[in-house]
Amino acid sequence: MLTGIAKAVASGEHPPDLGPLRVQAALMDCMIGHRESAGAEAIRMRQVKELMDRRIADGHGEQGFSSLFELLAKEG
Repeated sequence: MLTGIAKAVASGEHPPDLGPLRVQAALMDCMIGHRESAGAEAIRMRQVKELMDRRIADGHGEQGFSSLFELLAKEG
């Protein structure tokens, strides 16, 4: 999986290997809710979800998870 993400980041092409980002973001909401209801922290998950929401808002909801690295490259 990491190799696939690395290739996508290097090429700038972000296929929805694990499903579109918009679907992954919805699942992330569920995972955050489950963690918090169990009393576990979800700070990092919330940070990733924020990146997902930004990419989706920018029109990249059909891309894969690797597209989040586009935001990290801009901020780094």
